[in-house]
Amino acid sequence: MNHGQAGTIRQLSYAAALGKGATVRIGSAEPTAFRKHVDPDRMALLGLTAAKGLARPVWREFIYAGWDRDLLREFFEATFDRLEATPTLRFWR
Repeated sequence: MNHGQAGTIRQLSYAAALGKGATVRIGSAEPTAFRKHVDPDRMALLGLTAAKGLARPVWREFIYAGWDRDLLREFFEATFDRLEATPTLRFWR
């Protein structure tokens, strides 16, 4: 049992269970069986999206507060390098 956006959960962490016993009938309903599965490409996209979504408000707060952004810029560069992010995702440049 999972809680959340059903389509998102299915696409990120489940795949259709194919094979013997995958199709089960419950009365007139025929639900689809799923198995746990991690797609690395989709998880990487989720990670990059989350990193950008978290980094942008922090960057804006540094601008708003007038804080020195050089250290934050270095941190973002190192983090996004580890994530192998493309230059288009690096909004602080």
